[in-house]
Amino acid sequence: MGRWILDSRLFTEWITPYSFPFFNMAISIHVIAILIAALGGIISTIFSKKIKKRDWHANHYFEQFKGANL
Repeated sequence: MGRWILDSRLFTEWITPYSFPFFNMAISIHVIAILIAALGGIISTIFSKKIKKRDWHANHYFEQFKGANL
């Protein structure tokens, strides 16, 4: 059923780090998955909530008392 994918020019001529088309396809899938995960991390970092200046001051004030026995 999936033999036409493995025999396609994509995995037999264009992407050929290995001599077996199955390994070429597996590497391609892994590279695409890694790129998608990296892109997701970049997007989540860019669009994450920024700490407001007022909240930063409050957090900074309370951090000095962390671990102190009051």
